[in-house]
Amino acid sequence: MKQTKPKRLLSLVIAAMMILTLIPFSVISVSAAPGGSGTAEDPYIIGSKEDWEHVAANAATYASSYLKLTADIVATTEGETLSPLTSTTNFSGTLDGDGHTVKGFRNVQYQKGFICNAQFNGTVKNITFENMTMDNSLDQHTGLLARTCGTCALQNINVKNCTVSTTVDKIAIGGLIGRSYYSGGITATNVKIDGLTLSAPNSNCVGGIIGTIFGAATYSFTNCSVSNSTINGENYVGAFIGGAEGYTRDAVYNFTNCESLNNTVSGGEGVALVVGSVGNVTTVNATSCNVSGNVTASSKAASGFYGTYKITDTSKGGGYRPTYTFDNVSVQGISDTQPTTITCTGTDAQYAAAGALMSETRGGDIIVRNNSRIENVQISGINAGTISANAVWGHSNDGTLKITVSDTAIKDVAVSASGYKSVIGGYGGHQPCTHTCTGLAVDNVVVTDMEGNSVDSSAYLSGGATQSSLSGITIANSGLGEISDFYEQHADTTDYRHYRFAALSTSADRAAYDMVVTATYNGNDYKWDALENTAYDSLVAYSGLEAKSFSAEDAEGEKFIAVVIENAPKAAITFTVSTSYTDGSITWTETADISYDADGTCLNSTVVA
Repeated sequence: MKQTKPKRLLSLVIAAMMILTLIPFSVISVSAAPGGSGTAEDPYIIGSKEDWEHVAANAATYASSYLKLTADIVATTEGETLSPLTSTTNFSGTLDGDGHTVKGFRNVQYQKGFICNAQFNGTVKNITFENMTMDNSLDQHTGLLARTCGTCALQNINVKNCTVSTTVDKIAIGGLIGRSYYSGGITATNVKIDGLTLSAPNSNCVGGIIGTIFGAATYSFTNCSVSNSTINGENYVGAFIGGAEGYTRDAVYNFTNCESLNNTVSGGEGVALVVGSVGNVTTVNATSCNVSGNVTASSKAASGFYGTYKITDTSKGGGYRPTYTFDNVSVQGISDTQPTTITCTGTDAQYAAAGALMSETRGGDIIVRNNSRIENVQISGINAGTISANAVWGHSNDGTLKITVSDTAIKDVAVSASGYKSVIGGYGGHQPCTHTCTGLAVDNVVVTDMEGNSVDSSAYLSGGATQSSLSGITIANSGLGEISDFYEQHADTTDYRHYRFAALSTSADRAAYDMVVTATYNGNDYKWDALENTAYDSLVAYSGLEAKSFSAEDAEGEKFIAVVIENAPKAAITFTVSTSYTDGSITWTETADISYDADGTCLNSTVVA
């Protein structure tokens, strides 16, 4: 008897196996649990997208474990999604990227973080996120990593060319974390964000790293940077932190060796290159930090470091005296030819303000020290109301304010506003405002109204301060003070050329100052000290040159000082000419390079012949 059934069965099995070999494994595979036991010594291993999705599908099992990537997780199709590692479960474990990259995924609608869609209370480290998109069009509290966080640590994280966007009228949109909520604090170390696009035009508290902070704790950022990024929100917008909400009176912010470079940050109120709104903090420390970029506040409070003190819940604020310390920090130009711009276009007559370090505060202490610099910056307030724009801070709404500036340089800065404006600070509100300055060097800082008219020299440095204690201050090339213009004369003999450089004093009492004109030529300094009133006629006689009026509008008897250089060669030549005088604790100087061609023609159109 023939046994055909076993043979037919065997044939069917073989045929089925052949068919299975033609089917892609990924279609029928079911990812097994990742290897490891979930400890730091033996972490759960994520070596593929399938492993990632397995963890996401079993979040409760892994939410407090140590997870480690062993390969890059890369999208293979455009618009491919990646589930949050924990969706409705809080994550309190550790994700160690081990130097790997998660790249190219896009999550939409209610997804609020690729690591944690709930509360993140753990550690993420050693990982890169590249070309990731979080497009949350339906809800608030959104970031690439997590919706919210409690006590968490961010270490060695790189974010490259990622996008976070929403159009909802909500709050707390962050580059990495939407909201830090009643936390024990955040510690961020070596977090580098480059090329982030963060767009939330209808949301408050929008920040390149964290959208908003809610709660009294310490938030520390060390060796962190946000660069080449565009960040836009409705109010309280910053390249690092958007703003503080609720009761943050005892919060402490520490920024150490951090950079916010070439960022464009815009919004309504409280816009800055670091923190849009610091809230009712106790202490804010910035040490060895650098910022540059373009800031625009369409309502009020635009700044390089911190925009405003305001919070969304003011019922628990007040009665505090915060301290803001700037230690070896700089607000610098984007490049040598491109300045950083800080602009407030608001029309609020009481609160609209702009400042390089701070814009608006409610009293407290501002300390600027240890080789801090503000250089190549344009600060402006554009409106028809009373606005304050200043090189250091903008406006104090209420409370006694004390500003201490030492060992600080402010150079190549343009300040313009229709209201209060100065180098250090402007409107002090209704309470005393004290400026204490030692070792401040100001060079080429021009302070004007919106029509380009310079402020009076008495208001140039301290603006709206009710009390000022100044010592060791040098002010160079301000276009103000007792020197109005440089003047030159030159004359030839048979073999040589003679030069005279002079400066006009605008003071009615020249004898009150010790004034010097110096010209540098051939490595030598030629100096003329004017310790007494020196009339125009006596200088002409001293020079031995042909008598000549300096300008038609100069009346006889105006006070000049001059330096004469005789027997110079008939050749193309440049002199560095400077004037200085001391008025109490302030030394004012003006410097210009005055050049001639070989024929003796002066090449400087701004120098009066």
